Formats: sequence, structure tokens, C-alpha cells
Amino acid sequence: MSSHDAACLLVVRLRGPSGLSAAINNTLEMLNLKRSCWATIIPNTSSMVGMLKKVERYVTWGDPNEQLLTLLINTKGEVLHGVNIEEELKSLGASSIEELVKLIVEGKCESKVLWRFYKPYFRLHPPKGGFKRSTKRPFKEGGEYGYRGVEISELVKRMI
Repeated sequence: MSSHDAACLLVVRLRGPSGLSAAINNTLEMLNLKRSCWATIIPNTSSMVGMLKKVERYVTWGDPNEQLLTLLINTKGEVLHGVNIEEELKSLGASSIEELVKLIVEGKCESKVLWRFYKPYFRLHPPKGGFKRSTKRPFKEGGEYGYRGVEISELVKRMI
């Protein structure tokens, strides 16, 4: 995996729980990916990338763009109970979700601030038209799992 300059990564869990070791399952839970077809946004830090490498066979991830994150948050973001989004955004110095997403993508704001007012995952559908290739092979070898760079957008759009 090459070094990525994106401030955050979008991770999608591809496979379900059967045959998982406890350690892998635990790592997926720490990433807030408790079920297949769930997605989350994580900071692009060495410890997070290490966790991704550990569970690489069960997830795919890439560098999201502003458009994709805004679409994801607006369509699949589940607001926490009793939270006023407008007030939370003001406290972060953003006037809209779009502005907050811009700050997150540029790395001026941590991705975890989203979890103050949204659940830390997005429940997605299986991709329309199914996975195009095998979920048991890495993306760079013609499969689905592992790092896929900006091509994560194409997959996630089919899952919304």
C-alpha cells in the first residue's frame, strides 16, 4: 500500500461474521463495522491503517471525495437521539454539513467530530448489481477487498 495523502479513509465491510477469529472480529468492532455492508469514516493514521491491514480480507477502503461523503451523510447518516445538528455545526465553526465535510476531507477537522451527532457508521445496501469481482481476492489483483483509492466512490454509490 502506498502512502495516501487523504486526511480520512472510508471503510466498507464486505463480508459477514462466519469463520472470523475473535481478534479480527474485535478489530472490526473497534472500527465500528459490526455487520457486512456497513461503512465508516476513519482518520488516516498509522494505527488505523495498521488495523485495516489486519482486517484487510474483510473490508475495502479508499479516499473519499467531498461529494461522496456529503451524499453518504445526508442519505445514510443516522442522527443521534436528541441532538441539534445546527447547534453542533455552529460549535465546530461550520454552517452546513457540506462545509463540515470539506473541513474533514482537507484534514482541518477530525473525522470523529461527525460521531458527536451521527451514529459512527452508515448502514448501506449490498451493491446494486452485486460485487463485480470476487470478495476473496485483493482489489489490485482483480478482486474486491483491500485499498482501492478514489474508486471507493463507485462502489459506495451503488450501495447507497
